[in-house]
Amino acid sequence: MDLQTIAEMEGTVAEKCMELAEILELTEPVSEEVLYAAIYDSNYARNLLNCRKQPVFLQHLLANPPAVPAEKKVEKLDASSQVALVQKMGEALWNWGKVGFTRVDDETNQKRLAACMSCPNLSDPPEALIYKMAAVAASNKQICTECGCLISRKTRLPSESCPSPHPTEPDVTRWGDPIH
Repeated sequence: MDLQTIAEMEGTVAEKCMELAEILELTEPVSEEVLYAAIYDSNYARNLLNCRKQPVFLQHLLANPPAVPAEKKVEKLDASSQVALVQKMGEALWNWGKVGFTRVDDETNQKRLAACMSCPNLSDPPEALIYKMAAVAASNKQICTECGCLISRKTRLPSESCPSPHPTEPDVTRWGDPIH
């Protein structure tokens, strides 16, 4: 089963625990505490992905997930929003790891943010759990309705790109990057 299939499926928390286990190449489902911690804490999720080929470290992370407040937990994950966003977040973390968890320089970040702030696809986030968790320490909590990403996070990552074409230059994105 691939990540896209998982993202398109609705399911119970127990089913998502098994799906996360498959991503981590485990044979048994992860605990609910691990699933919620991976959704709630992006550092923890990144560490899980980074350690999946290192059993000793992975087992330590699985045995010691960070605590998640009870109000952040849900009984069912909605495929149309939260699960798909978790999948996208996981892919973004994975791609960010491939570039050494670096960040763009301040000038590039400001240019990207300015493009996002003038975009018609900018919106306040819906009341989805994933947005509440992702925006905990974010200065700007607005999202892009094209990709669903929190712009204050996405604009900092060198491995990310804008999904929208520039309004006057069809060969580049709103960030000025070539369209692939």
